[in-house]
Amino acid sequence: MTGTDTKSLVHSSFTIIYLCTFLIVIITRLLGKDFTLYMCGESSPIQVFSVIGYFLAAFAALLLHKKGSISYGINAAIILIAMALRELDFHCRFTTMGIMKTRFYISDIVPVTEKVIATIILLSVLYVVIRFAWKNSHAFIKAVKEKNSPALLALNGLVFTIASKIIDSNNTLFLSILEETLEFSIPFFFLLALIFHDRETSKAPIS
Repeated sequence: MTGTDTKSLVHSSFTIIYLCTFLIVIITRLLGKDFTLYMCGESSPIQVFSVIGYFLAAFAALLLHKKGSISYGINAAIILIAMALRELDFHCRFTTMGIMKTRFYISDIVPVTEKVIATIILLSVLYVVIRFAWKNSHAFIKAVKEKNSPALLALNGLVFTIASKIIDSNNTLFLSILEETLEFSIPFFFLLALIFHDRETSKAPIS
């Protein structure tokens, strides 16, 4: 496959993801409040496909790591799985309250054991994220400046992640469906970034 063909596929991927995001938001909103609440609720189709996307991306990262296409596959997979579990509300499913809240760590109603386990888990994930960013940020920024296709796909995934977290603080119905739809798109940006990165490294193997 030529570079032109790859770029055409990447542009098509961008178009499809953005178009799907737009259509899901508009169609869901037009179908009324009840349908919107269903699409934003627990175990909704959007959430299910989002989680599937994260696990597919994590599997791809591990596969490419084993193949030798990337050197950061294990860390990437851990981060993607953590994002999938966050989407499944694991951060509050088995504890007295959500472990992402400051109140969890200072409240007297939360058992000490829960606090210790939650702290270990969060610090471990944080360590992986910082290590991943430290090792790859320079190359990533350089690739974005060079308009490298996989890097641009990953950048869109990061932008959507930040945007969804900003919107998360707003409780309006429209912004709720927008947030869920953005979160739906995130793993597929990362998955496609890994796939197209593999295509590029296949043409020029790592020495």
